[in-house]
Order: sequence, then structure tokens, then C-alpha cells
Amino acid sequence: MSRIPFTRRARWTAASVTLLVAAIAASMLSGTGTASADQMQQTANTVSVSGTGRVSATPDVMHVDLGVQRTSRDLNAALNDANADIARISEVLGKHGVKDADIQTSQLSINQHYGPIQAVATPMSASPAEPAPSADAPTAMNTASPAVAPDDAVASPGVAVAPMPADKPVSSPGYVGPVEENGPNGYDVYETLAVSIRDLSDAGATISDAAAAGGDATRINGVSFAVDDQSKLLEQAREAAFADAKSKAEQYASLAGRSLGKVSVITENSSTDGGGVVYPMARTSMGSAVPVSPGSQDVTLTTNVTWELS
Repeated sequence: MSRIPFTRRARWTAASVTLLVAAIAASMLSGTGTASADQMQQTANTVSVSGTGRVSATPDVMHVDLGVQRTSRDLNAALNDANADIARISEVLGKHGVKDADIQTSQLSINQHYGPIQAVATPMSASPAEPAPSADAPTAMNTASPAVAPDDAVASPGVAVAPMPADKPVSSPGYVGPVEENGPNGYDVYETLAVSIRDLSDAGATISDAAAAGGDATRINGVSFAVDDQSKLLEQAREAAFADAKSKAEQYASLAGRSLGKVSVITENSSTDGGGVVYPMARTSMGSAVPVSPGSQDVTLTTNVTWELS
């Protein structure tokens, strides 16, 4: 398929739009009969454009997902250890000025895990006892050498453990030896706090001290940054977006030999980008302050505006 040069394609698009509008108007008049000439004229005398405003700012709050993991064969022991860890971490956070309102329990989970629980020795059936030789029976001279037990045989009362023949797997009926059984053998307890640190100058030391309070059980799932109050940023982005939309509308009106009238419709969409980089850490034990780099955060707003043309 041949390509259409950009200038020709632009003219072709404009012409197509004009034809499409004319076709819709004709359809509304002839097909349904519900569109009046005034309505068509009102639609034809408007211009709709979108503008974008983007404002950057330095984040002023850090969100940390901080918790502990404890494992024990006893559920209550694991839970009590995790509770004690969280209590110490919360105390350290308070000493660094983190308010109770900025500390929230975000996760509590208890998982049972499975694995080998013991080694069981399979008893070997004892051979029936041989009858004692009669005193009258002739005794044969035994010239055979005494039997020697294999080095890897283990003697224990009532239990005989013998090496496993190569042709008999562990699951075979003839297997005699240690058997590992799988089953519930403990519990994992996870407790996590969602913490907001507002003093970024002390954020690194706060994280380090909190991690030390939890010890080897500490887990940090990630950190992110944000601008706490975005109202001023949204105002600035809104002004920039409207100015961008108006500039485009004025250009279109000038190209059409018209001028902008009053605004009839305004809609907007906003989004926040940046400042949310996550740094996952599986296990943490820190002796120095964590370096903190908040970077920047962008607030982007898109405004859709419709003007009447005069």
C-alpha cells in the first residue's frame, strides 16, 4: 500500500472530518427528524480541544512497608515472638517522632508449613528360634568361621536395620531402615506495619533503628515517596492545562476565520507519576542509616474544553 505524504494526509483528514460532519447532520435531519437546524448550527459553531498541564515537586513523605517473620513448631510461640518484635519496632518509631496515626497494621498472616517430621525405623520380624539340640543327638563338628555382622548394620533391641538392597526402593515391602515421614512441622507468622515517615531528613536512621529492633526477623517489603498535600500542585497543573487548551482552540478558530466565544464544557483527568520507586528487601540487619533519595514527583492533569465560536 502506498504512503500518503504528511501534507496531503493532513488535508485529506480535514476534508474527511468536514464530510463526516455533513453526513451526520444530513442523517439526523432525514433519518430521525429530531435534530433542528438550531441544534446543528450550535454543534457546528463549537471547537473542542484538550490541554495538558504537568507540575513537578519534591516528595515530603515516605511510606514504608515494614514487618517481621517468625517461625516455630508451636503456633503460640511464633505469634508471641512476632508480637514482641512489632512492639519493639513501634516503640523505636515513636522515639523518632512517628505518630501513632502514621503506623497502621497492614498484614497479619499465619501459614503452616510441611516437611520431614521424624525418622522411623521399620522393625524386622525375628526368625523363629531353632530347637535346642538333643543330648542324645550326635554333634557335628562346625568348622565354619564365626559370622561377622556387616559394618553398616545397626543392632538395637527389637529393631533390626539392614542396608537396603539396590533392587528394592524405599517404598517396597522388603525395605528395612529409616523412613522419613512428611507432615505439619511448624508455623510462619508474618506481621507488617504501613508506616508514614514525614521527616525525610531522619528517615534513613528511622528505618535502620526499626530494623535493628526487629533483628533478623525484620522484613522490609518496599518504600515509596509521595507529596502529602497535592492541592497546590493540582491548581498549578489545572492552570497550565487550561492555558494549553485555550492556545490550541485560538489557533483552530483563527484557521477557521472565527474567534473564541464563551466556554460551554470543561472536563479533566489527573494522574501522579514518579516518587514511588519500590526497593524490596527480604532480610534486613543494618548498622548505619539507610540513604534516602526522594527524587521528584509529577502531577499531570488533562483538561478537555469546548468553546463556542463567534
